[in-house]
Amino acid sequence: KDANKLKLKFTKLEKLIMKRMITGFNNKNYNKSIVDIIEDDTKIEQFANEVDSEMIRKALATKVTNKLGTILLFWVELHRRSKGKKYDTKSLQYNFQLEHIMPQKWEENWSNVRYVDKEAYKELPSTEKSKQMRNEKISSIGNMTLLNGSLNKAVSNSGFREKIEGSKDKKGLKHFATLSITREDIIENVYDKGKGWNEAEIARREKLLIDEIIDIWG
Repeated sequence: KDANKLKLKFTKLEKLIMKRMITGFNNKNYNKSIVDIIEDDTKIEQFANEVDSEMIRKALATKVTNKLGTILLFWVELHRRSKGKKYDTKSLQYNFQLEHIMPQKWEENWSNVRYVDKEAYKELPSTEKSKQMRNEKISSIGNMTLLNGSLNKAVSNSGFREKIEGSKDKKGLKHFATLSITREDIIENVYDKGKGWNEAEIARREKLLIDEIIDIWG
């Protein structure tokens, strides 16, 4: 009984820490009184509830750090495996490399990808505003994935097709796509269906991942 209570308390504490880490919410208030918070379940819930789902969505739509992205994507993959019967392996070692699907230096090989509205898939004119929106979506959780190895730098910065397939003796995403967040989300549901990778696809996947993250900690 006591073990179950302790497990529940740690679950609530994890929820508090993750929600605040995701949003960058001010931690000063509970850093000084962490012992009191741990001892009082109502305080844990009070601090956790200061961060709502909309704050999480806003935080993960842009400017997600590589460190945070790696942690969240790893947990999403574990969450899928814990719920789905199709996965043979439920546990994973934390040794994956984070990769941006549309490269951070996208102008080199992705400048021919047309700008589109992130919600309506409507083509947008080539303006500074469109460019700014693309730059913002590149650092979204929706544009990130985890690979069980590092892509060659040239392949990493290549266009979508070459990035998936690789080139000559250089392996692409397909070779490293052992996780559902890469294989299903990007290869099977986008590339294999003949679709390109753009702001709208990033926003669609962003929503999918954030819904799962909220399901875990929201």
